[in-house]
Amino acid sequence: MQFALFQASFPDYEYSLELHEPISENDVAKLVSDARTICAQKMFDYAPLDRQKIAELAPRPKTESQLAQEISSLKPSSLEEKLSAFITEKVPEPTDESKAKKAEARKKGLAKIALQYYLKAMLDSALPKPLPKSGKASKKEVRLAANTDEWKAVKKVATDGSVANKEVAAALAGIHDTLKRKQAELTPALSALAEKLGEPRKSMSALLAALPLAAQAPAEFKREAYEAVMAACGYSPYIDAETVGSAWPELKIPKPRGNFGKKKKAL
Repeated sequence: MQFALFQASFPDYEYSLELHEPISENDVAKLVSDARTICAQKMFDYAPLDRQKIAELAPRPKTESQLAQEISSLKPSSLEEKLSAFITEKVPEPTDESKAKKAEARKKGLAKIALQYYLKAMLDSALPKPLPKSGKASKKEVRLAANTDEWKAVKKVATDGSVANKEVAAALAGIHDTLKRKQAELTPALSALAEKLGEPRKSMSALLAALPLAAQAPAEFKREAYEAVMAACGYSPYIDAETVGSAWPELKIPKPRGNFGKKKKAL
């Protein structure tokens, strides 16, 4: 039997959507879009940051042109150093010199999470993406499960306090990564954007050159287009797997289980 579901339970928000046969591609697209928005918004709730202070520091562009202008004036290295003051998880100074590099890598990973939230705050101002209409979840967890001809995926994390915050943040980042790929597969505009982007260098100059591609995206996918361009150029506005590995190398986050075929079939 084919099905797809996403349920999320947080202290201040719940959502539930379950699809059964017959399942249309539009139904799956809505589930994926809603679920991705939720994970992108809520993952930072579990990050070790003073989010209020970072949000107060971030610019508040109101238009795409203002957003592009603010991005063009970013100085990521100095900004990460400044944002480090708002990281609530402290990395112990190693007594063994051989561990100094690992400690420094963790600090950089945490600083990157702070920068990612800063970038998200800018996007939230220029291109707000509200949480979808909520619904009652059956358990205190986030669960993604799909079993269709096109898509098989299983991923979940408890949100009842039994799991450390960094593990919840990492799991939400992993689920988001799965949903991001699926949304690109289901959305011609995002697929076309990915083809145009290719594999740009991870640099601010590459980001500035690629921003016009996001500006050309349809209005309904404008936010996702900016996210895709920023992430491709190394300035993701959400926590990604690479950053999780740097900040919390002790976490063994499994790769998403699922198939993402290139051919689209009727679901």
